[in-house]
Amino acid sequence: MRRLLVALMALAALGCSGSIAGVREDGGGPAPPVDAAASEGGGDASSSGDAALPGDAALPGDAALPGDAAPAGDAAPPGATLLFKSGFEGGVSLGAPYGLGSWGGWQDVVGTDSETGFTWPIALWGGQSSLQLLTGGGTLSEIIQNEIVTVTGHGGTATRALHQMVLQKFDGVTQDPLVLTISQEPGDFYISEWLLLPGDLASQLGAGGWVTAVPEWKSDGDFRIVTCILSDGATLSWEQKWDTNANGDVPLVEYWHGYNSDVPVPVGEWFRAEFFTHRGGDGDGRAWLKVNGQVVFDHTQNNIGINGANINRIFLSSPYANAPVDLHVDDLEIWDGAP
Repeated sequence: MRRLLVALMALAALGCSGSIAGVREDGGGPAPPVDAAASEGGGDASSSGDAALPGDAALPGDAALPGDAAPAGDAAPPGATLLFKSGFEGGVSLGAPYGLGSWGGWQDVVGTDSETGFTWPIALWGGQSSLQLLTGGGTLSEIIQNEIVTVTGHGGTATRALHQMVLQKFDGVTQDPLVLTISQEPGDFYISEWLLLPGDLASQLGAGGWVTAVPEWKSDGDFRIVTCILSDGATLSWEQKWDTNANGDVPLVEYWHGYNSDVPVPVGEWFRAEFFTHRGGDGDGRAWLKVNGQVVFDHTQNNIGINGANINRIFLSSPYANAPVDLHVDDLEIWDGAP
């Protein structure tokens, strides 16, 4: 059972693009029950803020880092194993919200996928998945709603998908992530999923707006890798940060910061997001993100924090933004390496 992660609004901002006066504060209420049983992005993408992590070899600013020359994920480790797969088909449904408090509550995806045979909630690495209904106050049903709906999928045929909706931005922390809360270090892991963002996302977020959507993770208080979509009111771009903003008590430090405006942010249509992490403390930590097969970020550097804390939260999909936002998720896969 993970410790409570409170301190809402207590830390200085290190959110998307550094322009938001709030910090991602997941875990603001009772923990859900845990089952016991780029190149930096390619093109003209830029990076900054390469603060040294403990044990880093000398990393010369934005010079090429080990592993950057190879296309992300092309060297598949032998024997990568599929750990979970679901397209929300058949017997999959949503349970009723529970653990409710003034801050929000939790909700589980439950049931067995009739097409893949895998069962929700996801049970991996000593933990399980839940939707965190983090309102920051107000009336839950007026702020966050989730549903499993039948829509036209990425293959052009009818499919079932999870629809996550933040209906109003009640508070700076308001968000609705599908999060895998774990108690054991996962080692290498790879996530693939199909996402659908609103066609008017840029104007919906507005100039200076942002949203997280694709997978990210946090350790137990000392390290985070987060990817954001940034808006100038008309166009969208990608940003990724490696920092200490993981709801712990360590100083807020940004170790690496990358941008990519060359790989399009797909809106109004399904796109495939792939995210891989290898943790390392000798300069060999690596994470990469692909969108529709294009490398958005591929960075190599230490990604173990000052306390050596394990990863304890993996955010699978996350409508967390400066404004109300929604997204659809389908065909989620989790592997113990890049397949």
